[in-house]
Amino acid sequence: MIDQGTILDRIDYNMEAVVEHTKEGIVQLQKAESHQKNARPMKCIVCLLTVIGILLVILVLKHRSY
Repeated sequence: MIDQGTILDRIDYNMEAVVEHTKEGIVQLQKAESHQKNARPMKCIVCLLTVIGILLVILVLKHRSY
């Protein structure tokens, strides 16, 4: 009987640990989602600046050839 009680206590402890880890995991996922959403506009800005830079270089090179 004592062994079964010990096993049940371990199971209960492990279940509580799983619940806590799951809660922490959800919080981490929410943080990651927030960071990912914040990074999207920055990627767009960087892409647009790159395209503008390339177009400026092309414009300058075309102007010099005349």
